Amino acid sequence: MDLNFQSITDKAVLDVLEKIDPKKSPGCDTTMPPTFLKKVAPVIAPSVRTMFNCCIDESCWPNKWKMGKWTPVFKKGDKHAKENYRPITVLPLLGKVFEHLLC
Repeated sequence: MDLNFQSITDKAVLDVLEKIDPKKSPGCDTTMPPTFLKKVAPVIAPSVRTMFNCCIDESCWPNKWKMGKWTPVFKKGDKHAKENYRPITVLPLLGKVFEHLLC
């Protein structure tokens, strides 16, 4: 099965970057918090578009975007029992933006 994705436009990248929730976690990429990406969106959108389109052209997903920050979240019951926790993985923000644009 071949997947064919269309090239991403500056406007599409800008729209997604401007809609970033500043309260969200940046994941393991703490150098670019959501508030920063949102504020500089008009300036970085062309560069981000180029990077995303290169990923599409080369059919690759950067390894850094696959790495997540794992956090245990308490469900219910005894807080000392490990069975009462579920894992949450927070992925890098740019990887989530790219995934959103591909969908």
